[in-house]
Amino acid sequence: MKYLITFILFLFLFTACDDNSQCLPNCVDKVCGDDGCGGACGTCTINEECSDAGTCEQVCNINRTKWYNKININLETVKVSGIVKINGKQMPDNTLETEDQTRGYVKFQAKNSENYFAVKIGAKGEATYSKEIYKGRYRVSFVGYDKKLQDAVPPYEVVLHKSIVIDKEMKFNFDLETVMLKGRLTLNGKSVPDNTRQVYDEKYMERGDIIITKDDTQTEVRYPIGNSGDVTYSAYLFKGNYTAAFMPRNYEDQNVFKQYRITLSDNLNINRDQVKDFDIKSVTLKGEITINGKTMPDNTFKDHENHSRGSIVFIAKGSDRYLTATLGSSGPAKYEITLYNNIYDVFLMSDYYQNAIIDSDAKLADDFEPGRDKTLNFNLDTVTLSGEVTLNGETMPDNRKNGCKDNGRGSLQLRNKALYHSVYSEIGTKGNAKYELTAYKGEYELFFLPQSSKCQDILPEYGTRLDSNINFINSHIRNFNLETATVKGEVTLDEKEFPEYYQKERGVIKITGKGLFNSYTIPLGTNGPVYYEFSLFKGNYEVLFDPNPILYRNMVFSTPGIIEKNFKLNSDTEHNFDVETSLIKGEVRLNGKMMPDNTIKEFSYMQRGNVIITSKEMSQININNSIGRAGPATYEILVPKGIYNIDFSANDKAQQNSVPDGGIMNYIGCKDETETLSGEETCGAVK
Repeated sequence: MKYLITFILFLFLFTACDDNSQCLPNCVDKVCGDDGCGGACGTCTINEECSDAGTCEQVCNINRTKWYNKININLETVKVSGIVKINGKQMPDNTLETEDQTRGYVKFQAKNSENYFAVKIGAKGEATYSKEIYKGRYRVSFVGYDKKLQDAVPPYEVVLHKSIVIDKEMKFNFDLETVMLKGRLTLNGKSVPDNTRQVYDEKYMERGDIIITKDDTQTEVRYPIGNSGDVTYSAYLFKGNYTAAFMPRNYEDQNVFKQYRITLSDNLNINRDQVKDFDIKSVTLKGEITINGKTMPDNTFKDHENHSRGSIVFIAKGSDRYLTATLGSSGPAKYEITLYNNIYDVFLMSDYYQNAIIDSDAKLADDFEPGRDKTLNFNLDTVTLSGEVTLNGETMPDNRKNGCKDNGRGSLQLRNKALYHSVYSEIGTKGNAKYELTAYKGEYELFFLPQSSKCQDILPEYGTRLDSNINFINSHIRNFNLETATVKGEVTLDEKEFPEYYQKERGVIKITGKGLFNSYTIPLGTNGPVYYEFSLFKGNYEVLFDPNPILYRNMVFSTPGIIEKNFKLNSDTEHNFDVETSLIKGEVRLNGKMMPDNTIKEFSYMQRGNVIITSKEMSQININNSIGRAGPATYEILVPKGIYNIDFSANDKAQQNSVPDGGIMNYIGCKDETETLSGEETCGAVK
């Protein structure tokens, strides 16, 4: 008996522990990455990423630029070659007669870059390839051409190596395993009806397409289902995981399906020939939407009393198409809608010309799957935030400016963090700046937006964020005090007066607040020193220089740059902004030697390639600099001081024969160690 009691006590203690205690983390020889139990073995620094082996590897090799930066680039080339087989045998010939009969190509995608090398394998015979590429780290894949152009291989991209360093001559032989997937598509368990809508000279158009997508490469192929008759399909695939969907053609062309993408299966593990039938099921939903547990109010908007209050909207996952059901202008807000058994996000969308509900959208359900006909009711609770806005601790002054249609001082904007939809409250032109905001429960950001300086003269024109995270659950009163400060000073270029450029505008300085979309600008004018003075709300700002692009030839860089990442304005102050430049120059060499000239006679004027400098601090900012067609391949680029990637991209092989066509990232900029790690920059999340 005592053994039984001991066993029961042990069992109780064991099962009382957290479920995670049953999983033993494994971090042997690992400093980062997955521990096997949903946790992490550690994190890497901001300039490292976690390797497949669980070690932190440096992913950058160039620091923030200085005034002068000599950076030579040595392009080292190696030869890669091999044979691609299908199911252990020689690849079949392409039997389709098309303009370009090649079956596909081996793709070497440079890591951390958009550059890649593509090596075609021909239309028939043994699928051999050979290519000279640059040394580096690559993702290697095989890409089958479109099924309209070839019938030898599946028309998909399949990954052969996720990440491999190629630093010497290498031979890669690949055996691609293929399977056949086929089956039948039905609608509510029956054959899909024929399309009876005639268009384009009384022709019947396709009803839609079965879309099969390879999960890891996101390459998709469409299989049309015709305009009539029973629907069967046959797909030639590489082994792997796939998602199947159905996309009807435009409703103007067919009358069989509602027009939005339908997920058929999001977990297809295809490792052998198999038959897979899909059935698209229709379901009917009906119900009522209430507000604060009560019947939705009627629309009493003058002259628009019969206008709908809004609609319930079902948006299919993976699609931008949706189905709606109107809620009418009065009485209970009931709906009834028929849709396919798919996964949906469900929203309430308000209409114009109505005052029954808040003039903002609301999410009713996430990842909703109907399953069957049912009654589905929704209730939305509203809450109110109200109070007063003061300026520098005192009642906000009246607006003394006239002449605008709206002479209001400004408004408060309450923005839903999930939907980015907002409600607003004006604070009027005079008297106490009272506000009242009514919204649906949820998480919000709150902003103050002053009226344009053309229409008011008491507030800075630039807005400010009052609260970045309001969990809006209960109605409450909250007052805000806006504090302003004046800043003045001079803007210089490399600590000198901005030069004059033939009466052309030199550009602007932009001062941007965190979380806001507009910016305060300081025009630099055409000549003379640049002095400024303005008032802003107290806070932290980012200061940018945005030059006039036409000045590039006058040795002012054409690329925007960051002057100060964190300019703190806490009181009236004098502050000078200096635009610091960096000169980056060097030579591009090939295998340690001077780059050969371009000797293709008919293209002897063509450049050999470009050095591309890309900002890591400002998105979509890059500068190209040609290295010429002959002689030393030198480059020289003037940029704002900052953090940059430097890569090389050759021109097409048909136009130059100096270097392999393609490109490689040679230098990756290191971020400042003081920068905060974001979720995407933690080890294990960086790809």
